[in-house]
Amino acid sequence: MSGVFRAAAPVRLDLAGGWTDVPPYSAREGGVVVSAAIALYARAEVQPGGSGFRLVSEDLGAAFELPADAVLSASGPLALLQAGLRMLPVGPCALTTRSDAPPGSGLGSSGALDVALVAALAAARGETLEVPGIAHLACRLEREEAWIAGGRQDQFTAAFGGFLRLDFKDPAAEAAGVAGLVASGQVAMIDGAGHYPAAEYPSVTADVVLPFLRSTATSAG
Repeated sequence: MSGVFRAAAPVRLDLAGGWTDVPPYSAREGGVVVSAAIALYARAEVQPGGSGFRLVSEDLGAAFELPADAVLSASGPLALLQAGLRMLPVGPCALTTRSDAPPGSGLGSSGALDVALVAALAAARGETLEVPGIAHLACRLEREEAWIAGGRQDQFTAAFGGFLRLDFKDPAAEAAGVAGLVASGQVAMIDGAGHYPAAEYPSVTADVVLPFLRSTATSAG
């Protein structure tokens, strides 16, 4: 797609429960945080086209260029931007980010940047994502693609906005516990899904659920 695609996501104030959203505590005990989005924003701008990648972080005063056939790395310069382009590829482009909050401010600016990156890149790909999907993909971007350890309150507050009470548990651990209570229970994780995977990713959910239902019906018969 041509044009310029922009997204902005707010940073937050951590009012209570900070760090209880970070594994392994959140998986073992369950985290609860109270946070509020404020009117300072992380911003991402994607302009597809060109002969390669131009990555710019205005607030860091950093710029980096790569050829179109380069391997995007989560350990190189502007690693978060490279990880975003690897997770949601748009081809050669200029990707520019900036934040109203200074680095190290403690306002969750990196999590807000995750959300802005996901939203802008998805728009450049012609995709429309629901807010829960943006939040989950933003967490995946930071923790799995960019290899940055942390929790999830920053991404969820930036995606949903407002004044929030957020409960966090490891979904895989929680699902495994439930599956253990059911005969022939199985666990299937759907990347990017929130509480309603059947509504957010219906075809993916059907591909997982229908074979399970058929197998249980056969064994019961």
